[in-house]
Amino acid sequence: MSKKTALILAILLFAKSGVFAGGGTDFAPDSPMTESELIEEAIKNGSVQAEFFPSGDGVNYMRPKKQNEALVWDSTPVEYKYALTNLCQDSRGGVKCMVVRDCLSFWEPINDEKYGELCFEKTGTKLDVYGIAGFGIEDGLLYPIYYLRTGGYIRGIDIAPLSSLIFARNGKGRKMSIAFQALLKRITSKSTGIAFNEIERALRTVNTEDSSNFLSYIPYFIDCDGKSQRLPALWYDKKYRLLYPLNMKNPVPILEEKSFSYGISASGGEYILIFALEPKDDIFCSLNNICMYKVREKYKGLSNHFFTENGVAVYEFEHIGKEITQNEVTLYLQDETNPYKFSKTSKTDGEPQGRSKTHKQNDFVNPICRLKMRAEPNLDAQVFGTLEAGTLLKIVQVGEQEQIDGVMASWAKVEAVNDEHFVEGGEVSTGWVFGAYLD
Repeated sequence: MSKKTALILAILLFAKSGVFAGGGTDFAPDSPMTESELIEEAIKNGSVQAEFFPSGDGVNYMRPKKQNEALVWDSTPVEYKYALTNLCQDSRGGVKCMVVRDCLSFWEPINDEKYGELCFEKTGTKLDVYGIAGFGIEDGLLYPIYYLRTGGYIRGIDIAPLSSLIFARNGKGRKMSIAFQALLKRITSKSTGIAFNEIERALRTVNTEDSSNFLSYIPYFIDCDGKSQRLPALWYDKKYRLLYPLNMKNPVPILEEKSFSYGISASGGEYILIFALEPKDDIFCSLNNICMYKVREKYKGLSNHFFTENGVAVYEFEHIGKEITQNEVTLYLQDETNPYKFSKTSKTDGEPQGRSKTHKQNDFVNPICRLKMRAEPNLDAQVFGTLEAGTLLKIVQVGEQEQIDGVMASWAKVEAVNDEHFVEGGEVSTGWVFGAYLD
């Protein structure tokens, strides 16, 4: 193909989709490339020549302009109903972020070249952004387009701040994570406007300390291999932990949500909700409800959960004065054919009981109740702190057997698999615990 013919094809394709592949690959002008196809070409050829980021139905851009040029939207009317936060709002320098899904960055043309380049950015890539260069809208969601510290631009829908991430380790030196994008309400095209200055001012001045300004989180689950899947929206004012209970025979990613009781119960208080993260396809991951229980106030009782070989156990104890109103363990058993589904199977009266058992070095375990960690394997040793039930631990050394509380078991020197804290506060260190209360 001659250079003239190739240029004609490129121009025709730009008129249709705004991009064409570099590296000598030709495409029919009536078959515009999708974003996934552009990503494949960028991986294959190193980059894709383009005017800007990929376009499509429901997509609109206010592109960065050169000096003395006005920033205008590609198309009208301009409508958006929600907005992502300005990640650089409180930062004079750059903000450290992570790519939450395979995407593209855009780099301006060099010298007098007509077209810039789209380059592949892999899920999990860490980068610095500093300041808003423009805006984009996708399906009614407004987001900033940021300057990259190394040059070029990245879209706000493709990244999340490192400070938002929660992690769980897989026991083999690798991490899985959930990244959160915060979604603002009350910033719309009708209430805020569509000019750059109007939008930038609204995102810069919004009070991010006031949770009422946020609608929800857009969360992405990223597995240990860097595969990203979007989760259903999560509430902004809840607290979340990502767990991967390696002491289970068939562990799956678990999301723990600590929630106030809005709409759940008229009795008030806090609740713990536990979900299994089940992949549905290459894009989405569902949250399968396992269980929910009320967080007991210290003077009224105690409640917690831990993981067994085959499921999740919840202990609930409550009293009114000297009268015990609840004291039981409920087991939610993991399905043998679908490990992402759990079902309530049994209730046992009384608190979890220690058992005579043998543990091995490198076993993964968790306490079945609150358990003291000590400097040495004996009851007279210094106490580092109290481990919460369900804290994932790895046994690094098995000590001597001893009978305590009528149960014969070995002491175990353990270390936390994830970043954990004692009930009293402070990070969990390495120490000794009595093995009868490990599962």
